[in-house]
Amino acid sequence: MVDGANGRQILLRIVVPILRPVITVVTILTVLGAMQMFPLVVAMTNGGPGFSTQVPVMTIYNECFRSHNYGYASALSTLFGLVLLILSMLQIEAARRNN
Repeated sequence: MVDGANGRQILLRIVVPILRPVITVVTILTVLGAMQMFPLVVAMTNGGPGFSTQVPVMTIYNECFRSHNYGYASALSTLFGLVLLILSMLQIEAARRNN
C-alpha cells in the first residue's frame, strides 16, 4: 500500500495518470486503423452483400477506379482525412482536459 491508499485509489490516482499518454496514442491509432479497414473488406466481401460492409475507403476506391470520378474521389479523400484529423485532435484535447 502507498500511504494508506487502497487498490482502487492506486489505480485511479497513480497508474492511470501515468498511462494516460499511452492510452491516448493507442486510442488514436485504433480509431485510425478501424476507419481504414479496406484490405480486409476487399478480401472478405468486396463491399457486399449490397453495401452492408462498405467502409469510407471502399467508397473512395469505387468512385476512383470503378466509376472513374477522380475529382469526386479526391474530394472524398480530403474530407476523410479531415475527419480523421478532427477525431484525433478531439481525442488529444480530451486527454489534455483529463490531466
